[in-house]
Amino acid sequence: MSVGGYLLLIFFSAFALLIILQPLLSRRESAQGDFKVEFGEVPLVQQLAQEREAVLQALRDLEFDHQTGKIAQGDYLEQREVLLQRGAQLLQLSLIHI
Repeated sequence: MSVGGYLLLIFFSAFALLIILQPLLSRRESAQGDFKVEFGEVPLVQQLAQEREAVLQALRDLEFDHQTGKIAQGDYLEQREVLLQRGAQLLQLSLIHI
């Protein structure tokens, strides 16, 4: 795997870990807090939607890089799998918080 591939994998892994651990690290009053929009706060459902869009854009970029030959087949498959797994996690979280 190339250095860029490793950096991308580390970035998305750290980002996913941060999102997964955020509810445990932040002390929220209750589920009611997710629906209360205060100045500077973004509801959890909106955060999940934003991350979903980021994952979709990363998949598009990865596909483009693969099609243009900027990324090797093995690296492409590994990174694609990581992004697809994160997308599935986001869908599950979204269904829980709807």
